[in-house]
Amino acid sequence: MSDIFFTSDEHYHHANILKYTKRPFSTVASMMDGLIERHNKVVKPEDTVYHLGDLMFGISRQRAEELKSRLTGNHILITGNHDDSAAHMAHYLGWEVHYRIRELNIEGKPVTLSHYPLISWNKKAYGSYSLHGHMHGTLPFDPLVRRLDVGV
Repeated sequence: MSDIFFTSDEHYHHANILKYTKRPFSTVASMMDGLIERHNKVVKPEDTVYHLGDLMFGISRQRAEELKSRLTGNHILITGNHDDSAAHMAHYLGWEVHYRIRELNIEGKPVTLSHYPLISWNKKAYGSYSLHGHMHGTLPFDPLVRRLDVGV
C-alpha cells in the first residue's frame, strides 16, 4: 500500500535559505543531506510526494538528476515563487507539474494544494482543507480554518 506525503519549501541548493530561516544546518551540503535523509526515512519508493513549491533554486540538469536519484517516491510539483527553473527541471526529470494550484480528493475529503496560503478555497465551507507552503512556519496552524503550512 502506498502513502501520500506533502512538503514544501525544501529550497534545495539555495544557500541564502540558511540565512532567512532557522534551519539547523551550517552549509547547503549538510542541509541537502539532512533533508534527503529525513525524506527517505519516511517515503517509500511507491509513495507519492507533493512538493508545494520552492523545491530547488537555480538548479542545473546535473544537480536535478542527482536530486531525483537520491529522493525516494513518485514526485509531483505544485509550483511556487522560486520554481521557474525548477518546473522545467521537474518536467525534464519526468515529474508531474501543476502551476500554482491543484485540487485532490483524499479519503472522501477535498484538499486544495498551493504554494501560497489561501483565505478561501473550493468547498472550504463544506469541510475541505488547504495545504500550502511559502510561510516557513510563520503562520500558526488554526484547526478551525483547516489550512496547514506543510513546509520543511
